[in-house]
Amino acid sequence: MRGEAFGARGSVFGEAVFSTGMTGYQETLTDPSYHRQVIVMTAPHIGNTGMNLEDPESGRIWAAGFVIRDPGPVASNWRASAPWRTISTSSA
Repeated sequence: MRGEAFGARGSVFGEAVFSTGMTGYQETLTDPSYHRQVIVMTAPHIGNTGMNLEDPESGRIWAAGFVIRDPGPVASNWRASAPWRTISTSSA
């Protein structure tokens, strides 16, 4: 797969898995059951709800990669305390 990288730069190897949720990407990325997997989000717009301190499943990202079609530029949820890209740079 090719695309624009964000967060950590480099190549990854992992099992491709699909997530059909329109939200919940914060929980998915921090869920230990996704360890070494490349998560492919099937919803077209990811990031609209932003990030918050209440929803992570753990204190770090477990996924090897995260594939999205159209990253949301602005968080527009009242619970958001940071843009969604924050998790890709602070927890990796």
